[in-house]
Amino acid sequence: MRCFSFASLLKLCLRGVDAKVFPALFSLALVGCAVQNEPVSRQAQNFEDHSFIVVGKTTKAQLVEKFGPPNQTMHNSAGIETLTWGHSSRVVDPQFYIPFVGGLISGATTNYHALNVVVGKQGTVLDFSFSRGLQRQKSKL
Repeated sequence: MRCFSFASLLKLCLRGVDAKVFPALFSLALVGCAVQNEPVSRQAQNFEDHSFIVVGKTTKAQLVEKFGPPNQTMHNSAGIETLTWGHSSRVVDPQFYIPFVGGLISGATTNYHALNVVVGKQGTVLDFSFSRGLQRQKSKL
């Protein structure tokens, strides 16, 4: 059995490839490794429009119909329920895709949105809040 080093395998694979074409092929290979953001669901887009929520009138069923099932549900000892819908997306800097050092010199931006709705024992909204934010993370180097 014959063992190959990475360099010899690379030479074998690229035999006959023009030196001017290699950078383009290498770049395409790296782009193929890029992580894509998942498309934002219909519910995630809709919960930012919370103008239809009326305290004391809007029901839990109406909320679920409009936004879909909540990401999180909490109950307290008094029978009060808190429903949370949330979405976040993360975009990395283009420098992340630089071979070998990209992860060391780049950063990322996270955008998040959250809707919290407090529902009483009767099933109607007691209170609600909407928050959004932007968080920037940068490499320590």
